[in-house]
Amino acid sequence: MDMEFYKIGEIEESKLEVMIIGIEYNNELIFDKVEDIEGWKLPEPNKNSEECPMEAAVKVITEEIGAVSFTLKQIEDFCVKEDGKETYGRLFYAKVERFDSSLDSEIELRYFLVHPEIYEKLAEMKGVI
Repeated sequence: MDMEFYKIGEIEESKLEVMIIGIEYNNELIFDKVEDIEGWKLPEPNKNSEECPMEAAVKVITEEIGAVSFTLKQIEDFCVKEDGKETYGRLFYAKVERFDSSLDSEIELRYFLVHPEIYEKLAEMKGVI
């Protein structure tokens, strides 16, 4: 698998199939639980044909994550090349200040990163933090 990164706008939005949001709250990353594989992933908006990528990202942060106060920025576009197929996507970064308090029962704290400093260093290298 190979990855290439591009500035926002170098890839036509119509080609973007995947969007990934790195979401931070109180210096911790937020992950979605993937029920069918019992795993965790960064939130991935599904863009419909009438939405731009930013609208899809905002919808996930507000409706699925439950944030009511946050900042969101587009970081860069990317292309994953694997088995002769190219998949284009956009990477976002969000910082949540406050959640909808009615969702407290649905939020679960998990510590599972073995080397969190590596993720922090990657984020620093990409200019996210």
